[in-house]
Amino acid sequence: MKSDHQQHKWSCRLVAATAALVCGVSPTHAESGPFTPYKARTEFLPTSPGSARAGLYGYLNPAMLNYVDELETVFTWSNDGVTSDLTNDWGLYSGLPHLGFGVADRTVVGGGYREYRLAIAGGDRTHGVGLAYGWANGDGPRPPDVVTLGTLIRPSPSLSIGVALTSALSTTALESAADLSMRPFANDRLTLFGTAAVSNDRAGDEHFWNAGASLTLMPGLHISARYGDDRTVTAGIHANFGSVDVWTQTLRERDPSSHAHIVNVPHQHADARRQTYAVRLGGRRANLLAPLSSSSPRYLDLDLNGPLNHRRFPLFDSSRTLVDLLATIHNAESDPDISGIAINTSGMRMSWEKAWEVRRALVEFRQSGKQIVAYADRLDLRGYHFASVADRLVLDPTGLVILEGFVAGNTYYRAALEKVGVGVEEWRYFKYKSALESLTREQMSEADREQWQALLEDFYALARDEIVAERPLTAAEFDEIVDGTVVLLPSEAVAHGLVDTLGRPEDLAAIIEAAAGARPLMIDEHSYQVPPQNEWGERPRIAVVYALGICAMDSGIRARTLVEDIEAAVDDRHVKAVVLRVDSPGGDALASDRVAEAVRQGRAHKPFVISQGSVAASGGYWLSMYGDAVVAAPNTITGSIGVIGGWIYDRGLKEKLALSTDHVQVGRYADAGFGMSLPLIGAQLPDRNLGEVEMARAEHVIRTMYQQFVTKVASGRQRPLEQMEAVAQGRVWSGVRALEMGLVDQLGGLDVAIDVAKQKAGIDGGATIVEYPRLGLFDRELLRPQLLGMGSETPDRLEPAYSAAAYMRFRLEHNGEPLLLLPMDQAFRLGD
Repeated sequence: MKSDHQQHKWSCRLVAATAALVCGVSPTHAESGPFTPYKARTEFLPTSPGSARAGLYGYLNPAMLNYVDELETVFTWSNDGVTSDLTNDWGLYSGLPHLGFGVADRTVVGGGYREYRLAIAGGDRTHGVGLAYGWANGDGPRPPDVVTLGTLIRPSPSLSIGVALTSALSTTALESAADLSMRPFANDRLTLFGTAAVSNDRAGDEHFWNAGASLTLMPGLHISARYGDDRTVTAGIHANFGSVDVWTQTLRERDPSSHAHIVNVPHQHADARRQTYAVRLGGRRANLLAPLSSSSPRYLDLDLNGPLNHRRFPLFDSSRTLVDLLATIHNAESDPDISGIAINTSGMRMSWEKAWEVRRALVEFRQSGKQIVAYADRLDLRGYHFASVADRLVLDPTGLVILEGFVAGNTYYRAALEKVGVGVEEWRYFKYKSALESLTREQMSEADREQWQALLEDFYALARDEIVAERPLTAAEFDEIVDGTVVLLPSEAVAHGLVDTLGRPEDLAAIIEAAAGARPLMIDEHSYQVPPQNEWGERPRIAVVYALGICAMDSGIRARTLVEDIEAAVDDRHVKAVVLRVDSPGGDALASDRVAEAVRQGRAHKPFVISQGSVAASGGYWLSMYGDAVVAAPNTITGSIGVIGGWIYDRGLKEKLALSTDHVQVGRYADAGFGMSLPLIGAQLPDRNLGEVEMARAEHVIRTMYQQFVTKVASGRQRPLEQMEAVAQGRVWSGVRALEMGLVDQLGGLDVAIDVAKQKAGIDGGATIVEYPRLGLFDRELLRPQLLGMGSETPDRLEPAYSAAAYMRFRLEHNGEPLLLLPMDQAFRLGD
């Protein structure tokens, strides 16, 4: 969207030149007559311009263009009710967001003319302004070239105020028009409106008003009526049929002479009738015939092949986003035209936590009384957990179901590091804080084994319980399959009740027909349009700010710029609440605290709700602790309130590589971090281990920071310090356990967090989602060569993938510093 400044810098002459270029019609300065009366210019609208949906796309009030969402066109015509001529007047009006064009053909005594308008608009749906340039050509006198300045103010869903000032360029002709509209129920069920226009003598000396009401009888069917100051009565009916609208209205004039100088109405009729008609083509609206089309159910066709990310670039990015997929499912749930969803899970790539969020939305879809049919080719336990939501689950005839359970573990590098000559010191003072075990041990510690075993048991219970709630299995039968059969052929999966039938994606329509008794109409998700709500005013905004990846200042979550994004969301007067989506294994305490402090300060101005994704632990939990509410999925990895440190140094690697280093220094400990630069990784490996004094200071820093961490969590969560200490010590928890421990407030996904934010902001209806950080057009990483899987991270990188080299680089960059971090493998892999 262009800024108001950009949109309003156009002069009327530039608009005129553009109009001439677009239309091939040159404005002329031949003999001009008075303005076309405002009454005549509004004859094709069933209501006042300010209460109409788009008001002829800027032809009357250019500020109405702020309510155009996509290309739409209206064709109108009329007859006088006396002659057989059906096209006394006609008009063609078209609009895009913030840009509109219209032409009206007028029949006058002794000739006629065509009147053109080109309009632009800026602002938003609460307060918009617009500028239009108009000209005419034809036989005999015609209206002068004019400029119209319009404004539309809709401070609430119940009130609309529109004003349009029109001035001739070559004369002193001037016209003022205003309308006031009200919706007592804050929706389009009933609209009351009134319009008035006044012009000076050079503009025709018009004094005109009318008032009326519009009523929605049912979705897609509206009636309207209005009364004018000259005892003119108009009544109309308006019907929506999806992407096509039609409306007609009858106008009865008690004094047709007042209109005769513009339209060809015979003077001898004391009671003239005029009929107008209109057809709109464009964006989808409610469909009046939807209830009659139930014999052909409409199914939304969702092909989930490919990755599901939090963000996507506008160009060269084929992924889909979580927020868009959830919105599509919820829109289909509330769309009366949609009977069900057909899902193809083949090639689906999403973390288990994201899959749970989507599954939860599908459960709500089914609870609304609609059906889900899903196809799968190969399913592991995570995939089967997702697919089990379907009413009918279809497995490929050559597919497999593999219910192997869950496993979590680490690769341990101690012996390998010793062989190559790299030494690692682990500074671990808290029982469960195991981030460096993979570098200092050869197997799991008992504490690490305890916490990850409990985590997997929670995850397995979640999957099993939700699966048996949908399938004809008991928990014991499911356990027997997992611990006994494991791998099931298609026929065996059917026999065990795990799937309903065998088939391919192209068979889904026939399977639906067999169950529903009618052939479904499959709607591709890319062509699926949701009817926009006919609301007044700008919807309140909810900002979703993403903190993704390792906690670092200039990579991962990019704390330096993330703080600016949070501040921008707080400063935006349209944003009523902020959702911070955290998907991070932690990292640098400085980066975590900078963002957490921005949340704490922003919380004083607006509600802040935390949505925890796959991993929001250690530094990821630090990001979360000041939220007004924390929402986590049952299978989120969270907690890990603890601090750890360590020192990685050279124990002979240089000699094995036939390298040497030398240095000078000022300061006793200045050489602590000096050493060789590791090839490919691009970080220094210190030449020496730390001494006793240095290690003692490191321990003091780690223990102090741990106390600060626990104290801040207790303050942010408003819980006793002793309660938070009992669940700290670096232990990770599932979302289910975290709810019991008071670490989170509610179970749910991103959509639940958005709903909580709306509630805390006092938003009853819909809201517009705005996302931060702002993205470039494409991922610049695509232009960089990959070396051994070690692509350099750019500011546009959205969700960093696992890389052992990237982890080692991060560790060396923060060598000796206190860290809030999960173990390497869990930090990067378990959520995938």
